[in-house]
Amino acid sequence: MAAVLLGRVLVPDFFNPRPEDVDVGFMFWRMRRMRRISGNRSALTLDIHHELCGLLADELQCSRPARIWARCHDLHEFAIGDIVRPVKADLGSKLVEQTSRRWDEAIAARLGLSLPSATEALEVSLVDDMALAIEWSELLGRNLAELGIVVPDLPENAVELLGRAISAMGAQTWWSETGSAKDETAYNLSAYAGEQRLRRAVTA
Repeated sequence: MAAVLLGRVLVPDFFNPRPEDVDVGFMFWRMRRMRRISGNRSALTLDIHHELCGLLADELQCSRPARIWARCHDLHEFAIGDIVRPVKADLGSKLVEQTSRRWDEAIAARLGLSLPSATEALEVSLVDDMALAIEWSELLGRNLAELGIVVPDLPENAVELLGRAISAMGAQTWWSETGSAKDETAYNLSAYAGEQRLRRAVTA
């Protein structure tokens, strides 16, 4: 067993997390601070990425469970980090996927959510790839061919959706260079804002 301190919780077995091992405040606090694509300063925070994926899922009229999961599919990265795809492949995708899945299960149980079915997971994977393509080209100014994936056709209003995601989360998210993991207020506000956002998605 590998014990790891995550926020205020000492997780006794990192590779077999339990719902009570999820520090919700710390998790959402991390989502606001962590930037994607190896922490690139031009990349989105995970919080905004989730919002963009949710808006894309809404735009494509994905199933309701997929629209909900699109808004939280990377929450496990508060624990395992944002491992970029080439590194994930070299590390051994099976181990990474297995660990991510176990954290997904613990997080879903902690938040009272259901894990997506295989079909719903494919819907989320589609909008995740779309969000990556939008971020890669519009924010990083890179060529989509560099991604090494088959980029799905993007909706005509992709840039508008990106702007809406940033605007929707901006007041809560772009403070990411301030605040401390020891700040109880930051923890509580992060937990409240994150849970409220998911609750709105669930009841929509």
